[in-house]
Amino acid sequence: MGNVQRLLPIIAFLILTGCTASKLGMQTSSIYGPAVYDNLEKVRNTNSCPGCDLRGVDLDSGFLSNANLSGANLSGANLSSAMLVEANLSGAILVDANLRGATLRGADLSGADLSGANVYGAIFLQAKGLTPEQKEDLKSRGALFHGPAF
Repeated sequence: MGNVQRLLPIIAFLILTGCTASKLGMQTSSIYGPAVYDNLEKVRNTNSCPGCDLRGVDLDSGFLSNANLSGANLSGANLSSAMLVEANLSGAILVDANLRGATLRGADLSGADLSGANVYGAIFLQAKGLTPEQKEDLKSRGALFHGPAF
């Protein structure tokens, strides 16, 4: 009880000053807007959400093999170490997304926008739909087009 009594003034101060968990840098379950949160749940439950707004979501180390995210807006999303094997990302917006260490083997990236994405160590082995210019750009940023085929 003594610890709780000592914390009460601090909690009261935080409430009165409007300091929320997100302002303190803590993740909460409502860090996304309602639509983005619903779309994230849809991806987690069905492995599909074409055209969805998934800006800024955290799918770090997610298993999204064969996922259908065609045309999805994944700007600023964290997909580091995600398994996107054979995923449909055609037309997806991946601007400034974190794909560091992700596996995109056989993924369809036709028309995908990877501008500013962190692709260091990402495996694009047998990825489809990338132009030669895109491949060179991705390689210059540390993407891999060889490696284990698993």
